[in-house]
Amino acid sequence: MDEAQWNDAQTRCVGLWMDGSALLDTDPRGQRLADADFLLLFNAHHEDLRFLLPDAGDRPWRARVDTGSGGRGGGSPIDSVSHYPLRARSVVVLTRPSGMPTT
Repeated sequence: MDEAQWNDAQTRCVGLWMDGSALLDTDPRGQRLADADFLLLFNAHHEDLRFLLPDAGDRPWRARVDTGSGGRGGGSPIDSVSHYPLRARSVVVLTRPSGMPTT
């Protein structure tokens, strides 16, 4: 988002992607650490919205928390490029496994 979008009074939805492969920390052996990716979606609008998800490639997103669906996500894989049905006044947490190789 640019500054104009951030300050737009009509903006009702925001998403935050935390890239687990962007960690700069290392383990005691000097190996780079990685975590799952997290995508947090917030809908402050009184209507449902369709949120376009980033391309997940071969590591599909999974809903872990969805306050618009009773608080729990289904955990089922979500299509790589699809719209997530973001319910009115809800918060969603999506995850996908790390893209970093494990040792």
